[in-house]
Amino acid sequence: MQADVMPAVVVSAEPLLIAAYSYEFDAVVMLKFPSELASMYDLRKGTRLVSSTYYGDDGETPTDIFPGENGICGMNDFFPIIQLFIAKDDEKIKKRTELFDEELWAKVERLAADYLNEHPDTARDGFFYLR
Repeated sequence: MQADVMPAVVVSAEPLLIAAYSYEFDAVVMLKFPSELASMYDLRKGTRLVSSTYYGDDGETPTDIFPGENGICGMNDFFPIIQLFIAKDDEKIKKRTELFDEELWAKVERLAADYLNEHPDTARDGFFYLR
């Protein structure tokens, strides 16, 4: 199984909400995590992160994905895993945020703000892969 490395941004520390981007969909999904992780990893609104994003094609697109106009994917779902929460080397993971230019970070932040405003009660379990 392969994954894309994609940008993600903290939109709230309490509750801990992280918007994870996929260029395949040109969209973000909102992930909710236990709030204690915010203090454990010194996360605050605007903290930049990276995800390993996997894709699925086994049904309808979930109602929490709102594909953008520049989406290129034939898949119907994406599953971001925040690398910071599964890695052994936090500094190496944090350095990966440099893979993305400021234009993309601005886009992710805008999509995240729009998502939160338009769908304030919509968030996936960020640790879906542990359930």
